[in-house]
Amino acid sequence: MLICWRTRLTLVAIALLGSAATHLSVPAYDVAQARVLAQGVGNFDGPWYVGGDLTMPALILQAGTSMTLMNEQGRVATGSLTINRITADWGDGPIAGNLSGDQRQIDWANGTF
Repeated sequence: MLICWRTRLTLVAIALLGSAATHLSVPAYDVAQARVLAQGVGNFDGPWYVGGDLTMPALILQAGTSMTLMNEQGRVATGSLTINRITADWGDGPIAGNLSGDQRQIDWANGTF
């Protein structure tokens, strides 16, 4: 149990540090956008924030069309994606989300973003 807690804390710390580095190096007018990779898959890789709240980081680690997600509670899921659609399985059935038109948020089928 202690190892899981440390692993989750480490992943959250990495997400926060990566986010801070991104904010320091990207001009304020620039936004993180999902770019299309060569194989026709959107780039969802990196930190995301639940409800846009910077104190609730989540993380997506992408490898082509496969990914691993970690929510703000440290819960891990696997998933797949296309250019603008993401499907994650948290162990209790899959849930789908769509990348918003401005590419700044994922709108999940359960009403969260």
